[in-house]
Amino acid sequence: MIENLALGGGIETVIFALLRGLSKERLRILPWFLSETGPSFNRMAAEFPEARFLNLKTYHRLGPLLRLREELRRARPDAVHLHGYFCGTFGRLVAPSLGIPWIYSLYSHYEDVYSWRHYAAERWLSKTRGLVVACSEVVRDFAVNRCGVSADKVMVNYEGVDVPPQAAWITREAALRQFGIPLEATVIGTVTRFYPGKNVQLLIRACATLPKHVHVLIAGDGPQETALKALSAELGLADRIHFCGLLKDVSPALVAMDVFVQMSRVREGFSMALVEAMGFGKPIVATAVGGNKEAVSSETGWLVPSDDVAAMRAAFEAALSDRKQLARMGQASRERYLSRFTGRHMVQGMERAYERLIGPQDNRLSV
Repeated sequence: MIENLALGGGIETVIFALLRGLSKERLRILPWFLSETGPSFNRMAAEFPEARFLNLKTYHRLGPLLRLREELRRARPDAVHLHGYFCGTFGRLVAPSLGIPWIYSLYSHYEDVYSWRHYAAERWLSKTRGLVVACSEVVRDFAVNRCGVSADKVMVNYEGVDVPPQAAWITREAALRQFGIPLEATVIGTVTRFYPGKNVQLLIRACATLPKHVHVLIAGDGPQETALKALSAELGLADRIHFCGLLKDVSPALVAMDVFVQMSRVREGFSMALVEAMGFGKPIVATAVGGNKEAVSSETGWLVPSDDVAAMRAAFEAALSDRKQLARMGQASRERYLSRFTGRHMVQGMERAYERLIGPQDNRLSV
C-alpha cells in the first residue's frame, strides 16, 4: 500500500526497485495507491497491471476504513506491506481485524514532527502481528526507543538502488557538455529536492569562496528554487552554479560530479541519492544526520555537522587538495555500495522480512 508518489524522490525509487526485484515465482504483488494517482501511478500500472487506486483520503473517518477492510477481505492477501506514515496508520488500523499481518516500512526518524499523539499511536498500532522494517539503524532506534515498538518487531533493511553498469555510462566530457560546464572544471554536486529540510543553501554558501574553477551542479526542483537561485546570484556564483532541474535519469549528472554532497539539516532516514552516487564511484561530503552516518565511512568521504558552512567548506577544500586521495575514496565508495547497498541487497532483505513474518515462501503468496 502506497499513499502516493507525487513527490517522487527516494521512496519512489525504493518501491519500484522492490516491485521489480521481488520474486514473481513466489510472490503475487498487488500495488494499491490509497490517496493520489499521478505519473508514478501511471508508470506503475503500465508495468504492474494489478496496480489499483482506491481513492481513500483519510483514516479519520469510519467510511474509508470500512472500505479498505472490504477491499482487503476480497483480495485476501497473506500480508500487507505499508509504505509511509499514512499507509502505516491506515493499514495497521484495518488489517489486524482480518487477521492479516503487516509490514511497515519506516523511512525516517520523525523527532522534528512527531507529537505525543504520534508516539502514543505508534505504541498502540504496533501491538498487533507485524514487523517494522527500518531503513537504517538510526530509524530502528527511533522506532524502539521513541515510538515504543518492541525491539523484536523491528529489523533493519538498508534501502538500495541499482545503477547502470560502467560500460553504459556516458563519458565525463559528454556529461559536462550536457550541462554547459567547462571541461576543465572541478564539479561539486547534489541530487535533491528544494525543501527547507534538504538545506541546499548550505551547499551554496559553502562554495562561495572556493576557486573559480569549481562549479556546482544541482539536480532537482521544489518550492525554494527561486530563493536558491537568488542566493547564488547574491554570492556571485550565478555563472558557476548550474541548476539542471528534475532529471528523469540522473546518471549524466552523477558522472559529471567529482564530489557528491548530501546536506540534510535535521533528519535523513537513508539517502537514496547518496547511495546512488556511491554506485557511480563518487566521494561523499554529507552532514552527520540520520542514516548518512551509516552510509559514509572515513574511507569514502567526510561527515560534517549540520548547518556548519565552515566545516562543509573545509571538507570541500580537503577533497579538492589531493586528486589521488579523491580517486581512492571514489573507488572505496563504489566498493562499499557493491557490498551493501545494491537493489539486490534491499530486495533480499525484504524477502527475508516476508519469510520472518509469514513463513517460508514454498507456495505463491500475495502481498
